[in-house]
Amino acid sequence: MKEMLNALKESPVTLVLILVNIIVHFTPFHYILGYDLWNASQNCIQPSTAVSSVMMGDLAVNRLILSAFMHVGDVHLTYNMVSLGWKGINLEKAQGPQAFLKLVFYAIVATNLLFVVLGCSMNALRIQPTTSHYNTCTLGFSGAIFCLKYVWNALSPNETTTVAGVKIPSKAAAWAELLLISSLVPSTSVVSHVAGILAGYLYMEYARQYAFMK
Repeated sequence: MKEMLNALKESPVTLVLILVNIIVHFTPFHYILGYDLWNASQNCIQPSTAVSSVMMGDLAVNRLILSAFMHVGDVHLTYNMVSLGWKGINLEKAQGPQAFLKLVFYAIVATNLLFVVLGCSMNALRIQPTTSHYNTCTLGFSGAIFCLKYVWNALSPNETTTVAGVKIPSKAAAWAELLLISSLVPSTSVVSHVAGILAGYLYMEYARQYAFMK
């Protein structure tokens, strides 16, 4: 942890992101620009609500962005911020602050959009109808972190990394962590994490080639 704190001094974007998440979680002033930061149902990403909002002409930007900065508890926040810290430090060092900030914005928006698309698709295909992902409401930075995780691993595909004490190829690490987290904490939003991995794949294959992402 001390090593991370020292590294954060040279990673301003990552440090600010962590501080914003902490402030949003613990702030006593929960009304900002008309949005209630303590109201999970008002700000979470939910496929059914997203579809209804779009049909009424509301893009629900608050859900698209704010949902990533809201967490359901202290443990959820702590786990995500430690993970964000290590991923952010490495990526910000490799890409530079400006490109990394653009990547984070992409990760949040793309992951949440893909979560909605996957939820709608699974509902249309009647996958797990009794626990419909169409009505699942998700919060937190973990989906975006899985996007960052995929990107970082894709940038060093020939290296190995350790997941639960087992060395595996870096290119498979995101999927391995997805399986591990899903087995240890069944209540986590698997679809949101899958959306993050898909967002990372799309970034590496397409998005990063555009000038505005550099």
